Amino acid sequence: MKKFKSKAGHVVYEATSKDTEKLGGYGVCDYCGNYAEKGYLIAVLNSYYCPDCFKDWEKTARNYPEDRNIEKRREKYYDSVFFIGR
Repeated sequence: MKKFKSKAGHVVYEATSKDTEKLGGYGVCDYCGNYAEKGYLIAVLNSYYCPDCFKDWEKTARNYPEDRNIEKRREKYYDSVFFIGR
């Protein structure tokens, strides 16, 4: 699993469908509803997107200051679930 910042500065995790099982998911894109073996977990949205939907989202995504606390809480949770930073 790879953690990175999107073009808009959001925390994103490159994940597999197997990774989403740790969060109770099945690798289904939260936007289009299609199965995606590999995709992106977007912390601020608390959503898993397939590569195509992620590309579309990234084109218009905005980083609002009022969302930072939510994103930081989710980032801390995801890091603990996926053992990132340990």
